[in-house]
Amino acid sequence: MRTLPLVLMLLLSGCGGDSGSLDDPGAWRAHPADGVALELGDDGGALRLDFAFSGGGYAIARREVDLNLPRNYMFRFRLRGEAPPNHLEFKLVDQSGENVWWKVYRDVEWPAGWRTVTIRKRQIGFAWGPAGGGELDRVAAIEFAVTAGTGGTGSVWIDDLELVALPVVAGPPPEPVASVSSAPDSNPAELALDGNPATWWTARDQDSEPHLQLDLGRLREFGGLTIDWVEGRHTSDYVVESSADGRAWDNLLAVTGGNGGRDDLYLPETETQWLRLRMMPGEGTPPLAIAEIIIRPLEWSATRECFFMNIAADQPRGLYPRGFLDEATAWTVVGVDGDSREGLLGADGALEAGPGGFSLEPFLWADGQLLTWNDVTASQYLVNEDLPLPGVTWENGPLRLDIRALGTGPPEKSSMLARYLVENRGSVADTVTLYLALRPFQVNPPVQFLNVRGGTAPVAGIALNGRTILVDGRPGVVLLTEPDGFGATTFAGGDVVVDFLSRGRVPTAQTVNDPFAAASAVAAFRMALNPGAGAGVEVV
Repeated sequence: MRTLPLVLMLLLSGCGGDSGSLDDPGAWRAHPADGVALELGDDGGALRLDFAFSGGGYAIARREVDLNLPRNYMFRFRLRGEAPPNHLEFKLVDQSGENVWWKVYRDVEWPAGWRTVTIRKRQIGFAWGPAGGGELDRVAAIEFAVTAGTGGTGSVWIDDLELVALPVVAGPPPEPVASVSSAPDSNPAELALDGNPATWWTARDQDSEPHLQLDLGRLREFGGLTIDWVEGRHTSDYVVESSADGRAWDNLLAVTGGNGGRDDLYLPETETQWLRLRMMPGEGTPPLAIAEIIIRPLEWSATRECFFMNIAADQPRGLYPRGFLDEATAWTVVGVDGDSREGLLGADGALEAGPGGFSLEPFLWADGQLLTWNDVTASQYLVNEDLPLPGVTWENGPLRLDIRALGTGPPEKSSMLARYLVENRGSVADTVTLYLALRPFQVNPPVQFLNVRGGTAPVAGIALNGRTILVDGRPGVVLLTEPDGFGATTFAGGDVVVDFLSRGRVPTAQTVNDPFAAASAVAAFRMALNPGAGAGVEVV
């Protein structure tokens, strides 16, 4: 017999014996920040938030409750909106009023029609307060907060808020069981799940539309997949599908332009019993072969930051920014006085193009190897020791890289000017390549989550127009120095540092569009340096 979750129709006692459900719009009160306008209303039984931001800030709808939480639960509500992209926060406050647990949705594209949102217990994390963490068992207040991302004015509707008690599941989930592939004479799919990269699943030669199908044993939650292709035997295009019964299939993710090797697939909060990889090999492609498929836990992709931090942990140190290795990092502000759009210069030499923006990371290719922040001695300074002009130096043997950055132009219309000077302080001539990699990461590290969220930065499109690198259709970087090479890549096509620069290569594409918004690119500057000589590169 199937056990259904119990929906708690909570009636909360109020003054004078009155009561109302969690869904009562009249029980909510407005708590906007200074400079933010917020009005709450009852729109056909739905809570309506009408807000207006003049800059930053927040618009909070707060409901006092006295609520004991079950051992396992989820909150569920319906949402729609007519507003620019902003952040939505769901917060639970304890009886002290000082400790807050929350779930945050960043840069919400508000649905025009009603959409059901579910927030499970494991998705609600400790935000702040003297408790320092732990689990919440009793709630004194619930808040919905719209916080400024884009800002502007708009309306958000919330309806049918309810708490659902869920079963407490004991013990680990069963291991996935693989069914055979569509080809009866191909290797069994179990070979892709056995933890042994020396054994493969492979499609038969004549199978024009091969697929690999997995039965996970029961309805199972997971956060993503990692696919390790056998070298030279991958397809660039394939679709990941899910099914509750093994007969009707839904698309989870379409991959295009894959480069083989390892594919890390971002599938947060996925729940299914059956998985299928439906592959579309090109003409002349050898029979496809998969060495391993790893089913990742939910926390692997709890956020985009978690996703990239887990990927970074599997790569040599230095190929990803230090913050994505959960290491302490430091930075300083770069910009003109009075500007709200200052950038950041990181202690390892990366330059962030404005709050929440992409970054330019320096790398050097010398003597057949890539030099990263992990391979050099880095130091930081101010010009003349007291001017507000920050700099970072790298030193590796006779090579020295000096990076300086400053703000230029009027406030709100300013830019950042950066200079990269490579010097050969040795006694032998050397040829060095300076790489400036544009990547979808901030200098502001993932550990930062208040105000401007740190970690990743969306980069959906990259194109080179003359000496200007367009990022999502707008000028992002102007190369004042003519590069010797330029190339861009999508996330599926491989990270520009991990899959290209570490091998001394530059991507060939000059324009890319990435549906995952994690495109990257690089400008290459080749320098022939005599002993004691240096060469510089300038970018805006």
